[in-house]
Amino acid sequence: MMNAKESALGFALFGALCIAGVAQAAEVPVFTAARSVHMWHPAPAAEWVYGEVSVEKSVPGSYFMAIGFSTGYCGIQELFDGSKIAIFSVWDPGNPMDFSAKADSVDEKIRTKVAFAGEGVRIERFGGEGTGGKSTLPFDWKVGETYRFAVNVAKDGDRRTAYTGYVFRDGAWFKIATFSTLAAKGEASVSNVYSFVEDFRRNAKSAGQVRRATFRNFFCKGKAAGAEWKAMEAGRFTADNNPRTAIDAEAVENGFALTTGGDTKNTHIKVQSDAFSKVGPCPEQCLMLP
Repeated sequence: MMNAKESALGFALFGALCIAGVAQAAEVPVFTAARSVHMWHPAPAAEWVYGEVSVEKSVPGSYFMAIGFSTGYCGIQELFDGSKIAIFSVWDPGNPMDFSAKADSVDEKIRTKVAFAGEGVRIERFGGEGTGGKSTLPFDWKVGETYRFAVNVAKDGDRRTAYTGYVFRDGAWFKIATFSTLAAKGEASVSNVYSFVEDFRRNAKSAGQVRRATFRNFFCKGKAAGAEWKAMEAGRFTADNNPRTAIDAEAVENGFALTTGGDTKNTHIKVQSDAFSKVGPCPEQCLMLP
């Protein structure tokens, strides 16, 4: 039988081992999602932006955003059941990083309004990442195929701005939707353009699955009379605050590729680094825009 001193030492040793075990366990974090990765396309404020996305690896719960901008975004998604859609959304005024925001808690006076919806397009409000208006369209996209998107902006009276999202399908441009939102000081431009790959399943297993897409042929056109399409060749690689390191970005012909999840290694462009990819000539589909 241990005496009091030996018991105290035993309990102390046991406690130290428990603390060490907890510390060791803490060094092996469990990630619920693959890290979101972005490629920014620095450019002057524009009236039109055109860009292309080609998915190379996808799993259910994936979003490949072709064109994001300061007020909204558009691209393609693979939903939880494997069905696929095109999406175009525009935010209400407010904080887009407010993950507790409720779609219907916003005063009607400052909500994003629907000005147009294409045939077969579903319109609804969204919350959980700020709030705003969302349009979705069944769109059976395929891995390895290239899909083209465009965003146009125009003033809508003195205080609002109208954003229109387009997707190229069946040999012509399809107008998905137009949303009108309150503008800052009457601003009417597409700015802060970027692309991303996101895991929105976030069920732990999804962090180990690879998602990869290339984003090519980004062009913008200003509002001045006679303005021409200008190639967007610069890039900057960023990621969200998820500490998972299984991400990568690289320059490819006419654009950039983004990869996240699985055993991906950051062997090309480092996070928070600038990049460059020669882009051109302007695609025929871009020149076909109205």
